[in-house]
Amino acid sequence: GGAVSGAGTYQGGAECTLTATASAGYAFANWTENGAIVSTDATYTFVVSRDRNLVANFMPTISEGGTNGVFSVNADGGSVVFSQGNLQYIGSASTPYWKFADHQWDYLGDNGQGSDSPNVDRDLFGWGTSGWDNGNIYYQPWSTNYENVASFGYGPTDGSSYEYDLTDAYGYADWGHNPIQNGGNTADQWRTLTHDEWEYLFNTRTIPSGIRYTMAKVSGVNGVILLPDDWNAEYFTLSNTNTSNAHFSSNTIDADDWTNSLESHGAVFLPAAGTRTSLYIYNVGSSGAYWSSSHSYSSYAWDIYFHDSDLVTGYSGSPRYGGISVRLVCSPQNYSFAVNASPSPVEGGAVSGAGAYQGGAECTLTATASAGYAFASWTENGIIVSTDASYTFVVLRNRDLVANFLPQGYTFAINAASSPLEGGAVTGAGGYHWNDTCTLTAIPHEGYVFLYWSDDVGQIVSRQAEYSFAVTGDRTLTAWFVEEDAVCEVTFDLYDSYGDGYTGNYLVVDYGYDVAQLTVESGSSASYTLQIPSGSLVELGWIQGSYPEDCSFTVSYEGGETILEQGNLNSEFSYAFEVDCGGGVGTQTLELSSGWNWVSFNVEITMDDLKAAVVAANPDAAPVIKSKDNGQTSYNGAIWVGALRTLDLSQMYEIKVANACTVNLEGTRLNPADHPATIKNGANWIAYPLDEEMSVANAFAGFPVTGDNVKSKDGGQATWNGVMWLGALKNLVPGAGYIYNSKATGDKTLTF
Repeated sequence: GGAVSGAGTYQGGAECTLTATASAGYAFANWTENGAIVSTDATYTFVVSRDRNLVANFMPTISEGGTNGVFSVNADGGSVVFSQGNLQYIGSASTPYWKFADHQWDYLGDNGQGSDSPNVDRDLFGWGTSGWDNGNIYYQPWSTNYENVASFGYGPTDGSSYEYDLTDAYGYADWGHNPIQNGGNTADQWRTLTHDEWEYLFNTRTIPSGIRYTMAKVSGVNGVILLPDDWNAEYFTLSNTNTSNAHFSSNTIDADDWTNSLESHGAVFLPAAGTRTSLYIYNVGSSGAYWSSSHSYSSYAWDIYFHDSDLVTGYSGSPRYGGISVRLVCSPQNYSFAVNASPSPVEGGAVSGAGAYQGGAECTLTATASAGYAFASWTENGIIVSTDASYTFVVLRNRDLVANFLPQGYTFAINAASSPLEGGAVTGAGGYHWNDTCTLTAIPHEGYVFLYWSDDVGQIVSRQAEYSFAVTGDRTLTAWFVEEDAVCEVTFDLYDSYGDGYTGNYLVVDYGYDVAQLTVESGSSASYTLQIPSGSLVELGWIQGSYPEDCSFTVSYEGGETILEQGNLNSEFSYAFEVDCGGGVGTQTLELSSGWNWVSFNVEITMDDLKAAVVAANPDAAPVIKSKDNGQTSYNGAIWVGALRTLDLSQMYEIKVANACTVNLEGTRLNPADHPATIKNGANWIAYPLDEEMSVANAFAGFPVTGDNVKSKDGGQATWNGVMWLGALKNLVPGAGYIYNSKATGDKTLTF
């Protein structure tokens, strides 16, 4: 496995340094004395105070079976590489063997593995059923014993003590003890994560991207994605990250995208492979569970458990005889990664330093330019990772890097333009050499203000009028301007009732040319003001973290007019509005069909306003306006007659017209908070006062009781079953009215 140096005779009090050097195909593991680990550093220095007999331990390196990423699992620098798929026992072979699944999303499902026969393939195992039996058949992979739980303790053979972890003295019970055919095929190269390591991996890791995990459907399979320590958000866009109650549907990823954009950068996928109890298989494809190597209490062990919208990283209630999934890990120092490097163009220069490296080792690539060329950059998948000819990094995955060279004196073109042309001028464009600093300046004309710089694909690159950057290629940039009186200041006031910040929750504000993610970093509140051009459509969404029930926010214009007040937040929240700098004046158009129509209003109008607009649209007809509780009024060709005289904007109204027509209304934009509806037991005519569609689930979030029903005029309806809304009615539509049947025993207040 290797060689050692530094041993010999030393005087007491002298310093001794032992050095372990691994042979090809091996990695240093640790120094031990009498079986106890005394150092994990290949160079071990100590003061000599007695005779010592030390052993340098080496392990064969693994070049197959692992994924392409490294994950830290504790605060002391410990890290692991995951296996390429769930562990499988192939019992149907003439000589049974262990293997990793071919793809990360693979699982065996209910293929007969519930059988207690040893000749069945399986991937749902009782705790520690690795094949080490210690004289007890129930330790075998095919074990489905349901009663003799004490035998799953891995303590003394008499079963008197069964609180040992799989990593303790009885570590032969850990599945990683076995040779894995496509994972190096040597014993003791893999192991199972401890309970604390799983918890750290999901909940504590501090990594540059900030993205640890997300729920997803990969190649049609539900599960959980784990992102490695060096994950870059540019690799692939993921939604609802670090959110334990996200849905699998948050991210739908096909096999090609998974392989090329995620797995190639070290992502790990844990499929929802189901669970086994005795001879029965449950919830294949809808839930998943993965063992840790740590016992919890009595006959139970820790694991992680998940299903749609729920992930528990510290589940202590899994009995050790139950069958769940196993995903093994190994030390990065025991895994061999490939670092490839090539020049571009080939005649531009040469590279050195590529080769096979153990995980965690330091690699230095050097680019040497040919005559007439100059080194430009190192890139990976087209992304610049370094502009130094000597690029040094820690190897955490397979890497494929390109050294880019340019002809000496080569000039890049930096183009800049104004939009609109009359909005302003730009300076600084021209020809630049590699790595020169270019400074572009946007100068607005009178009556205009600068908004931002964008690149040739429309991506915002700077909000500063003076934009400086290092030149690494041709670029075309545009300075955007807008008229001064067409820009609105929209304020977002965020609140946390508990006072500890938003804890992973974010309000997403998409206003066309940019997307902002707003949060409360700490404390109970935060305020943000965005400059948004009038007429822009603003779409709001929610990234859910922990305790969203503590979060709320208010959106308002600079003058104080409230656009939206919102609580009851979850990952399905959405809302949209059009920015209006004109003091809140808005219009509403009602398209009425011949006969009765159910309508509601999203502008502030009076009954007289409504009557005038209806008559204007139906000058030769006899329209009728009807309320639920206050009668009706009809037009006789000269005047309106009837008991209905006032308009309650929280209520739905019925309007009857003889002919289809368009009714145009104008008034101050309605603030839903000013018009809450009182919902009584039974049928209620309710208005939908917003100017954008909203899902029934979001509109009534936190409001219904079991049996509540909402229906539209066309017969579509939805009923709350205590968990979700069921029925054909999915969205509430601006201008429409609805009947809400409440099963609550008392009055309730509904505010959109």
